[in-house]
Amino acid sequence: MLEYSDFYDIAIYANEHWNGSFTTKEIAENAYNYTCDFEWSKENGKFANSIRNLLGNLEEDLLSEDDADVEYWTNEIRKELQETWDSSSCPCKGCMYIEICGNLLRTKECKDRTCFKKNAKPDKHGYVEYCVTTTYPYVTAYCNNITQARKAKSKLHKIGRKAFEVSALTPRGCDYLVKI
Repeated sequence: MLEYSDFYDIAIYANEHWNGSFTTKEIAENAYNYTCDFEWSKENGKFANSIRNLLGNLEEDLLSEDDADVEYWTNEIRKELQETWDSSSCPCKGCMYIEICGNLLRTKECKDRTCFKKNAKPDKHGYVEYCVTTTYPYVTAYCNNITQARKAKSKLHKIGRKAFEVSALTPRGCDYLVKI
C-alpha cells in the first residue's frame, strides 16, 4: 500500500531526474499533492491528471533506463488503483483501458463488456467494432470506428505501448486483423 513516504521518494526522484530544481519544502508539497491525487483517483475510479502524468513520466524513464525503484512505483500505483477499481461498484471489472482515457467508468476492456456498446449497424467497411491490442502488459481499446482505432493506436504509442494488433468484428461475430 502506497503512502506519503513513497510519494516523497517519487518526488525526490522526479526533482533529480526531471530537472525540477525544487526546494525541500516544494518536494514535500509535491509528495503531498501526489498522495492526495492518488487517493482521489482511487475514490473516483479515474486518474487524476497529476497521477496520469506521473505514470507517463515514470514509464518513459523505464523505457530509457532500468531502475528498480521506478519499476516498483509504477507497478504499485497501477496495481493499487486496479485493485481498488476492480472492487468498486462499477459494473465493469478487469478494466485495462484506463491508461488511454483515464476514466474507468467509460471506456475499457471488461469481462462482461457492458460498458462498451458496439455499433448496431456496420460501418462503411462492414465492421461493428474495432479492437486495438498492445504487447504485454496488455492494454485493449475497443472502438466504434476506424478513426477511433487510429487515435487509440496513436495514444498507446505516445505512452510507450506498441499496438501489435488491430482487429475488426463483423455483425456475425467474425473478427479480422486490420491494417491501419
